[in-house]
Amino acid sequence: MAVSKFIQTIWSKNIQDDLEIKCKLVDNCTREYEGDCKFANTVIILGVGNPTIGQYTGADIDIEEMSDKDQKLVIDQRNYFAFLVDDVDKAQSVPGLPQKFQKKAVHALAVKRDSYVAGLAEGAENYITCDTLTQASIKTAIDNALVALRERNVDVNNDVVIEISPAIYNLFKNDLIELKTANDELVKKGVVGMYDSARVIMTNNLLKKGGYTYAMVRTNTAIAFAGQINDVEAGRMERRFADYIRGLDVFGSKIIAQDEIEVIKFATGSETTTKYTVTYNANGGTGSVDAVEVTAGESVTLSDGTGLTGPEGTTVFKGWAKSSTAQNPTVTSPFTPEANTTLYAVWGAE
Repeated sequence: MAVSKFIQTIWSKNIQDDLEIKCKLVDNCTREYEGDCKFANTVIILGVGNPTIGQYTGADIDIEEMSDKDQKLVIDQRNYFAFLVDDVDKAQSVPGLPQKFQKKAVHALAVKRDSYVAGLAEGAENYITCDTLTQASIKTAIDNALVALRERNVDVNNDVVIEISPAIYNLFKNDLIELKTANDELVKKGVVGMYDSARVIMTNNLLKKGGYTYAMVRTNTAIAFAGQINDVEAGRMERRFADYIRGLDVFGSKIIAQDEIEVIKFATGSETTTKYTVTYNANGGTGSVDAVEVTAGESVTLSDGTGLTGPEGTTVFKGWAKSSTAQNPTVTSPFTPEANTTLYAVWGAE
């Protein structure tokens, strides 16, 4: 029988491990409550209330009885995968072949997990709305979200992540700090840079509803997630000369710390491309060069001075500068403007 040597634990573990790498939003959830996940199980998340702080005056002090707080995380999501393999035993014996089969299942499962976590944003109690999308408005919204977290005394020792869509990233990317090292693992997790000590993650799986994309600014303890690949098994197709491998992914997730998450509702389809105007000034010379409009983040090849004539005695065009009094060029071509910019011709004697 073709499936007599099926190694369930290896396939299950490999799929689970690969799934952990593919999930971007799940990776930023707390997994400390994860145990033996089974469908319809309930995980009890225990906690305690905050103690009352009193001023000591030398008199008898009040002893407070701390109250317990608990939340229930229900494992209520289940998705399956199933795919054909010509020969399971052969697939297991060929290096790299099992991974190719697993890749088919893992990507779809990761999208399901991340999309579910993204959907929790609709239940967040704290949110900001951004109806006009420009680089400035996006920066303001994210700044406000970070301030809101800090004003709620979010523990700065917890990692803070900013999860945005590709469209938002395209407008916001010039405000990001590049990763200090070429960290392949962070790149795989969708990390595209840092902003105000927070990791910025780009993902296609954010919630889109009612004309808005729900971005999230949160700590890694705001949302709990518990999941596991269960019941991976193989069998022989009855009416085909092939084997099958199938399995079940069960999980649950919920917001457990509302104070630690701020949702930004970005209006979908209202992206406004930021553009800057580069204006040329003859700086005492005659003639003119047409101004050019440049999309933010892009570069322009500067004019070589054609069409301009320098002042008497200084007719040699040397280049461009941001100051009208510069003796030498201060910008080079190609030039990437960061705002509307006027460039002044720099002239020299023959």
